[in-house]
Amino acid sequence: LKDSAAAGADAFIISDPGVFCLAKETAPGTAVHVSTQANTTNSEAVKFWRGLGAERIILARECSLADIRRIRESVPDETELEAFVHGAMCVAYSGRCLLSQYLLKRGANQGDCAQPCRYMYHVVEETRPGVYLPVTEDEGGTALFSASDLCMAEYLPELTGAGIGSFKIEGRMKTSFYVGLTTHIYRKAIDTFCADPRRYAEMKKFYAADLEKSSHRGAAGFSTGFYFGAPVPPGEAQLAQGGVFAGVVLDYDSETGIAAVEQRNKFSAGDELEIFCGSGASFTQIAEGMRNENGALIESAPHPKQRVFLKMSRPVEAYDLIRKVTPAP
Repeated sequence: LKDSAAAGADAFIISDPGVFCLAKETAPGTAVHVSTQANTTNSEAVKFWRGLGAERIILARECSLADIRRIRESVPDETELEAFVHGAMCVAYSGRCLLSQYLLKRGANQGDCAQPCRYMYHVVEETRPGVYLPVTEDEGGTALFSASDLCMAEYLPELTGAGIGSFKIEGRMKTSFYVGLTTHIYRKAIDTFCADPRRYAEMKKFYAADLEKSSHRGAAGFSTGFYFGAPVPPGEAQLAQGGVFAGVVLDYDSETGIAAVEQRNKFSAGDELEIFCGSGASFTQIAEGMRNENGALIESAPHPKQRVFLKMSRPVEAYDLIRKVTPAP
């Protein structure tokens, strides 16, 4: 705790009361936020944590919008409320899962979840050992405990209207591409909504469509979790992937319009690329004029972390993300 505070951490996210008190004693200058694993579902629990000195409460994912609205109306305005808006939905109550630790000795509650809820499971009848019966099955297999991912990009008015002041994106075991892309899209959606709600209403389906292109689980699409009642759609969720992480911009020469790109998955000349810019709108272009570090023209970039020089149709910056667009089936 002391080392984290000294390194400049803005806040600690804590669910255990003992660790909470220890943090207040050893690093009193660092804010403490109450984790969703504290399963805070009512205003009295919020007041309890606030009385201990918590500045922000990350509400349980089981809360509905109506629950959150009642909580917001019952607690002081200075109490910050945060809620999940996107990402994996844990099969365990408020994310307190012991399955990963039991099966793989990887503690989910210590940030090391192996996501065994995404594994395929069968039923075994005790008089027939070794005979594995599928619970349900489709072309993707069986994933009994795998819930559809959450996406609330189309419901920012409802979220803010309920009194949520901070949106949380789940990113456990996710790639930098997933985190960067998802955060980028929500940032655009939030800024548009704050500047012009009518424009946001016109654009919200496009934001949701962009999020569909990142890896997620949802055979019938994303879920709205518990916000509007029981999660819909119910049932199993298979992994969906709408695009391939092609690379990340390392540097850009504004005079030549050429970017140095570090490859992350193979892409070739003629592929359609989508570039997500940290300082502006995303854009698409065809990969043309690709060169290697020796300046020779190349047809593809097949090698992991290969450095490629690529002509850009618009200015880019270091750390902008590049995705190879996957054609619709």
